[in-house]
Amino acid sequence: MKQVLLLGWNYLREQKVFLIVLSIYLVAGTGWLALSSETPQLDDLSFLVRQQAAYAIVFGLFMISGAVFNDRRSRRILMVLSKGIDRSQYLGGIYLGSTIALSAYLFLSWVASAVLLNRVGVGSSSLNAVMVAAGVATVLSAAIALFYSTMMHPMLAVAASAATMSVPHAIAMLFMPAFDAVLPVYAISGAVLGWNPNQPLALPEYMLLIAIAETAVFFLLAAVTFRGRDLALSVD
Repeated sequence: MKQVLLLGWNYLREQKVFLIVLSIYLVAGTGWLALSSETPQLDDLSFLVRQQAAYAIVFGLFMISGAVFNDRRSRRILMVLSKGIDRSQYLGGIYLGSTIALSAYLFLSWVASAVLLNRVGVGSSSLNAVMVAAGVATVLSAAIALFYSTMMHPMLAVAASAATMSVPHAIAMLFMPAFDAVLPVYAISGAVLGWNPNQPLALPEYMLLIAIAETAVFFLLAAVTFRGRDLALSVD
């Protein structure tokens, strides 16, 4: 566990530019509304909250999909594993660092959104549900991207992850709506994007439970797949 924490911290430090960019984005996106002398419109605030929550899912895909590839290309991964670090611990460190960074983004977004909604007299109970749902979808999408990143180029890993998440939703749209629960990233994202501040989040709780269980499944698949990879080969 100590090795995973250290690897996660090191990977998080490497993402400082990413965190700075996200912080600037949040300040630019919410600062002008918070400092404005005019009371912001509720529709504008709800759109901003939905947008920021949904972006975390996309950020997670791109953030984690290139981690293994970059370490293989720089040969850093061989140095890390030579110190007695297990491959599953290495993946755990990458995943931990990524999810902490994404969770920090969602937390800052939650704080900014709560302040803005308070200005228009709207409570934060439904906002809490939105951020929790976005967090669950984010960690699941990151786990899917981690799985594909162990065997693909980063852009292919992103494409494969997007396709994997899209297929169950496409089947649900065409044939059987219940199929959305097979891999509920799109179902959760749809609930987040359709959120209304004056109403509860329209999402069954079992969708979140399924997503959490599938996060563990995809991480285990990533660890099993990565265990059989030949890391001595150079990548371009």
